[in-house]
Amino acid sequence: MSMLYITDQGAIITKTGERLVVKKARKEIFEIECFKLDTVLLCGNVQFTTQAARQMLKHGIEMALLTLDGEIIGQLTPPMPKNVLLRIGQMEALSDEKFLLSMARSIVAAKVLNCSTVLREYHRNYPGDDLKRVIGALKAAQREIAKAETIDGLFGIEGNAARIYWKGFSLVCLSDLKFDKRTRRPPKDPVNSLLSLGYTIVFNRIQGLLDGVGLDPYVGFFHKPKYGRPSLAADILEEFRGPLVDRFTLFLINKRVLTSSSFEPHEESGGIRLTRDGMKTYFEYFEKYMDKNRAGFDDPEMDFNAIIIRQVGRMVKAIKRIEAYEPFRLLFR
Repeated sequence: MSMLYITDQGAIITKTGERLVVKKARKEIFEIECFKLDTVLLCGNVQFTTQAARQMLKHGIEMALLTLDGEIIGQLTPPMPKNVLLRIGQMEALSDEKFLLSMARSIVAAKVLNCSTVLREYHRNYPGDDLKRVIGALKAAQREIAKAETIDGLFGIEGNAARIYWKGFSLVCLSDLKFDKRTRRPPKDPVNSLLSLGYTIVFNRIQGLLDGVGLDPYVGFFHKPKYGRPSLAADILEEFRGPLVDRFTLFLINKRVLTSSSFEPHEESGGIRLTRDGMKTYFEYFEKYMDKNRAGFDDPEMDFNAIIIRQVGRMVKAIKRIEAYEPFRLLFR
């Protein structure tokens, strides 16, 4: 199962039999069988027919509409499964302080470990004292996480670790596209625009999978439920920020896959975004990265798509109290 990204402005999705067909200026440019998809992302001015929408819902395909900046406008989601008992268990878990702390500690520990591993991979080939100090500080943060006794305390540790990590991240941006600090809504530079886009895509993927198994994406454990925020999707995203989005971003800029000419200012938001050609290149490489990059995986037979699905399954087992939640940890090899 995979994701379909459509960035051709003015394109329209139709359906023929059990296939989705993408057309532009009345010419067919792409087609794919529905059984091969679980997510469709429409970026910018891309349209779809009612028949195509029905076909996607029939096959359980999640569709998301994004701006050219990579922000989600809305989603078309298949009906929620009928497993109401699972959702009741999810709600009941909110009152179990021991469960909440254990879950939050696992999520934060995995995030900091994975971010540290990304930097360690670069330090092996580009050694330096500044990066070494950052890695050491993140290791100290991991020890603090193990001792934390409250979720608020974990938030404080996580926030401090993030500030340290971004300093290290700036040291491994080796192209002309430099990174100073994390900015969002809007992203103020090319690197931040790539990070924001990547997080949005993976977040949407996780949210769709949570819907698919019958969990409520808005009821999280580390990120407390908040109006309009899919907190559980945000919880699971944390462990994939470093090894998936951040590492992919570094690949794109350090390998010069994307350069300064791949970006343009967005006057409406005051930020920076990919050009249309840059967006096409991004999605082309992102799909390959999701499918083939398995460096540091605990199971080399699994790609990122399979790992994310596995983590959603592990969340279900944790809520059912079958086993404690085991986050994805990027191995350093």
